[in-house]
Order: sequence, then C-alpha cells, then structure tokens
Amino acid sequence: MRAADAMPARGIALVTGGAVRVGRGIAIALADAGFDVAFTYYQSTAASAATSAAIEARGRRALAIQCDLRAADAPAQVIASAQALGPLDVLVNSAASFDSDTLRDVTAASFDAQMALNARAPLLLAKHAATDLARDGRGRIIQIADLGAEQPIPGHLIHSMTKAALLNLTRGLAAELAPHTQVHAIVPGPVALPPGFTASERADELARTPVGREGSPEDVGEAVVFLATCSSFITGTIVHVDGGRHLFR
Repeated sequence: MRAADAMPARGIALVTGGAVRVGRGIAIALADAGFDVAFTYYQSTAASAATSAAIEARGRRALAIQCDLRAADAPAQVIASAQALGPLDVLVNSAASFDSDTLRDVTAASFDAQMALNARAPLLLAKHAATDLARDGRGRIIQIADLGAEQPIPGHLIHSMTKAALLNLTRGLAAELAPHTQVHAIVPGPVALPPGFTASERADELARTPVGREGSPEDVGEAVVFLATCSSFITGTIVHVDGGRHLFR
C-alpha cells in the first residue's frame, strides 16, 4: 500500500475476489473512477501484486487482503483490515466458486462450502460494513451474481442455488438498509468464461447472445462504477451485463 499521488479519493471500495478475472476488472474500474481500493484474494498471490500495482499506477491506494471467505470469522476480519484505508463507501461482493455438481454429487460438505463463499460471506460482509456504509447516505453494496441465479445452470446445482440466494439477499438488504445504503446486483452473462467451459459450450453461449460477443471484465467494471455513483433514488436494482443472453433461455 502507498499513499495516493493524485486528488483525494472519491471514496473507499472493497472488492472481494479482486485479484483476477471479473474481480480485477471491477477493482481497476473503481480505481479509474477515483476510488481507493481494498480487495481480497485467496491463493492468487502474484495476481494480487499485479492488481495492486495497476491500482497504484492510477494514483490510488491499494490494499490486498489474503483470506478464505469460507471461514466464519473471515468477513469481520476483512472489513477490519480494509478500514486501514478509511471508512468504506462501496462493498462489491465478487468472490465466488463455480463448482460442478449434480444431485448425485451433492454432499453436506460441498453444499456448505459453496453456500459459505457465495451467499454467507456477502451477508456477513454487509453486516460488518453496514455502519461505515450508512454514515453519509452514499454507501453502496453491489453483488455479482450470474445467470444461474435466474435459471439453474446444468451441472452446477448448488452454485445456481447460492446465486439465487444472493439475488434475494440483494432485495432484502435494499429494503432493510434504505435510505442510507443502496444495494444492487449485477448479473453477468458470458463474461470471461471460466476454464471449465468447453469450446462447444462457449460457442453455444455466444450463439444465444444477441450482441454476438463474449463480454469482458471491463464491461462489468463499468456497470459497477455506475451503480457505485448513481442517484441514491436507485436501489434494489438487478442489472444484466450479458449482451442480452438472458433473453434466450
């Protein structure tokens, strides 16, 4: 972490899973918008250093926090660590697993692990950040879901459950935390598809995406910046950043 060289920060943002892929795109977009950025990572040590360097190159402060958000006490520790930059203004819950499973594969342990990361951690992070976010009426929580939240992804039974829970958590928090904190969710479609997708699966996704291309982390980052800075009269919003993919189930 180093002191910013430029103007005072627009605010302090925390992005979970901010070292790689979509999370990295979000962290850098927020830095471009003038936020100092804390972000969590699990094992991507080299990538976290690169993300910190990219944030600092934009004249903003960066703070990388190594943690396993599946641990029950991790969310409280992460919020306390991020507050080294100052009181939080924006919380972006991007960290998630994308484990494969069908009903035959499901175990109590596999359910607990995915639910802990994809749904419980966002809930507890919101709980521990709530006082900071409510202090001046401009706090934001932005959840990163995916299309599995709206219709189950074949072969990803538990993952789809957890993302549906995340959307419902978004609506519940938007109601409970109003008027001082606004809460939104973004539903990306074929954006930086994970390595587990085969070539045929990628082709199928793009064939059902009206804009005809795969999205980028930058596409999601732009949407996060909008929701982080838009009118406080907007809350409980679910934004699809999917090239129209949700129109074709």
